[in-house]
Amino acid sequence: MANPPPSHHGGPLIPPAPLLIPNQTPAQTLNLLPIHHLFPTLPGWPQPDDEERGLIAICVACGGACNRITSSPVDDEEEPSWLQPILIRGKPRFLEWQKENREREKERSSGSARRLCPLAKRLLPKEPNDEELIELIEPTEYLGGSRMKVGSRVLSMNTRDSLMRLPIHEACYEICQYFCKVKALYEPDPRDPSGGPPRSMAHLYEIWCKRAIAACPSGPLRRPILEPYMYAATRQSLPRRPAFTRSIGSVTLARGTPDVYPLSIPNLTTIIVENLQTMDGKEDHPHGVLAETYDRYCKLPKELRDMIADAVDPLEEEKGPPLTPTRFLPCVWWKENLFNGKLIPWLWDLFEQELEDYRIITFYTTNTISDPYENKESGSYIFDENMWDWELLCRQLAQPNVMEPGGMFGTQSQGLANRYRIWKVLDRARLGHVRFS
Repeated sequence: MANPPPSHHGGPLIPPAPLLIPNQTPAQTLNLLPIHHLFPTLPGWPQPDDEERGLIAICVACGGACNRITSSPVDDEEEPSWLQPILIRGKPRFLEWQKENREREKERSSGSARRLCPLAKRLLPKEPNDEELIELIEPTEYLGGSRMKVGSRVLSMNTRDSLMRLPIHEACYEICQYFCKVKALYEPDPRDPSGGPPRSMAHLYEIWCKRAIAACPSGPLRRPILEPYMYAATRQSLPRRPAFTRSIGSVTLARGTPDVYPLSIPNLTTIIVENLQTMDGKEDHPHGVLAETYDRYCKLPKELRDMIADAVDPLEEEKGPPLTPTRFLPCVWWKENLFNGKLIPWLWDLFEQELEDYRIITFYTTNTISDPYENKESGSYIFDENMWDWELLCRQLAQPNVMEPGGMFGTQSQGLANRYRIWKVLDRARLGHVRFS
């Protein structure tokens, strides 16, 4: 690998040492630093002008750096392309939608809001969809700072714009879309008194706009947009070598590190089912206080039993569900609802075929049979889902430490850890939560 190009001082690029302000914790210090202390100037980067020299925007969804976009071809050693940003921006209808929401909030707070029956609620005008409220812009050039180009037109990222443009990775945008699709099924409106996480891209955009204003009230984005939980980070570190690296929690975003791509995870199904245990020696029905309830449940008509099972929400409690299985629902139900993305929504891309291949190969490597696929029937019992403890696996996947060192997937896949981190950042987002610089 070629040596890095010299800096403008004539020597190799040496990132600045971490700066700590007296009587401040590292996290507090981070809030007070200009963005160029967080992200060093990359070797060979053209700079937009002296005022914005060395500034690098971060993605509003994941907190990762936005890499350059140039009109000239790049070599294979450049940053992974998934870190190149696109711009998200509200449409004029977004401002009208915000005004309508504020009027509804005033009615609720004053007690003048009418109580409507379910039928009347169905007759109300539908909420506008994200296509009516949000647009995406694909820049053709981004050389750092708060400005990008689309063709010959220069676009700025400025918090004084009523419909501001904000940087986001395209992969992160797709994760946000799936997140909102899931939350719209189960969560109340974020503006309700019992409101929860965002249910649409418009909700997320509104949150990001407020965060951007808190970070850069004077206009151009020249500081990182801060997130109340520091983008689920446990540490923020500057690079110790010339190659550009940024650590967020246990996930490292670096040049030449494509395995942190969070959208598609190689061998994801295999990574998950490697932790699956058998039901050997385990009870398959409830005990104790649940036994009587289970007997009554089993006597219900199948339609009612299906309705009860369908009412189970995703396992996304902050502290995680109890690890001890209840055995109230059969193992096959847990498996089906894991693979359809209902129980663990951030695992939306598990594949049945990969599971089958894994089982066949794993089983027949311990048996002296010449062709595992021709002799599949001899190990047919491994395909009986009630022989496997899917309930325990689902409960383990829902634990808050699942991606931490010592957890189930602590170091197995940086890409999976990055996806989980982004999902948790989105899940904690609230309309009123901002972090001021």
